[in-house]
Amino acid sequence: MPTTPSRASVFLQKVENLGPAAAYDYIANLAKKSAQTDENEWREFKGGGFLSGLTASSIQKRQDTDRKLKEIWSECLGAFANSAAVDPPTLGVQIVALTAKGSPSGFVVCYIPQRSGDGFYHLQMSVDLRNRGIASGEDIAIHFVPINQQSRPFYDSNRWTLEVRSDGFYFRGQTTVHPGDRLPWLSNCTSDVRDWTEPGRPLLFRFRIFARNTPAHTFLVSFSSAELGAQPGVAIKREAVSEE
Repeated sequence: MPTTPSRASVFLQKVENLGPAAAYDYIANLAKKSAQTDENEWREFKGGGFLSGLTASSIQKRQDTDRKLKEIWSECLGAFANSAAVDPPTLGVQIVALTAKGSPSGFVVCYIPQRSGDGFYHLQMSVDLRNRGIASGEDIAIHFVPINQQSRPFYDSNRWTLEVRSDGFYFRGQTTVHPGDRLPWLSNCTSDVRDWTEPGRPLLFRFRIFARNTPAHTFLVSFSSAELGAQPGVAIKREAVSEE
């Protein structure tokens, strides 16, 4: 039975059909901040300036750079970080190298197919914020914590900055949210719940929202195995529940 190509595979096919020179220009334009290209569940950009450390004179520098490269590669392969590899292995990965004419600089386009049929749930979640108060929200910050699971957030880098700490993800907003306005926050948060084997155990996400001259508010979003398993692939819309 024929299947609809994924957006990622269509993107790769376009890059390959353009040819090396035109494909380089296409990717270079997408990577410009002025293009405001979004990062989402199927497309992400990674800077490679740190790779110069692979040829550093310091052995420690080369080892640190190699370890960082493997961490990024593993994270991209499995949509969650681990130390060296993804288990089970991700098959069907395709790589296209694009270099600038007369220059060693360039891009590596990597297509990672979606794994399927592994018998586990994979949650993809997007989140918008709405100001239901009577005052505008300024200098917004969010502490986001996926509880007892590994998740990877995707967001609009033109609106938000992200700092990853040991106790969760810290976002800082660059947009004022007026009463009644809705602000996109997460374009996706991919959760790979391989260790989710308890039928009664929900998936929990907690986020605490801060704004200038406003008390912080804490919210919780949860999903049960029953509702996710009842209609796989069907969107579930809900509002976060206040923990206060």
